Amino acid sequence: MDWEPSDGLKVEIGRTVFHGGQGDAMYAACPHCAAHVDLYTDEWDAIEGAWEPFDKAIGTWYDSGRAAVTCPRCSRAGDLTAWTWDNDYYAFGYLGFEFWGWPEFSPSFLERFARVLGGHRTVLVGGKL
Repeated sequence: MDWEPSDGLKVEIGRTVFHGGQGDAMYAACPHCAAHVDLYTDEWDAIEGAWEPFDKAIGTWYDSGRAAVTCPRCSRAGDLTAWTWDNDYYAFGYLGFEFWGWPEFSPSFLERFARVLGGHRTVLVGGKL
C-alpha cells in the first residue's frame, strides 16, 4: 500500500538552526577527532558548562554566518556547521525543507535529493513536536 503525505511541506530560507523538536542531543561530536562532548548525563541532567561554547557559537553563527567550537579532546576549532549531533538533532544551514506527516525517507531518496541540490551537504533532522 502506498502512503500519501498529508500535511505538506514548508521551505525554510535564510540562516536557520534546524532541530528535532522535543528533547535534545545527548552529545556533539568533533569534526576532527570524532570525540563526543557530552551535554547531559544518562539521567538527562545538564552537564555544567558543556553547552556554553555551543550556545555562544550558535549566537555568533546567527549574527555572522560563521562560528567555531574548540574540541576539549583534540583542542582544534571546528566549524559549528561541521559538528555532528546525537541522532542528528541539530543542523545549521540556509535552506531547509520541513516535511510534516510524511513517511520515512529511504536512503536512495535522500541521496537523490542531495544530488538535486547540487551535492550540498544534507542532514536529515527527524523529530516531532
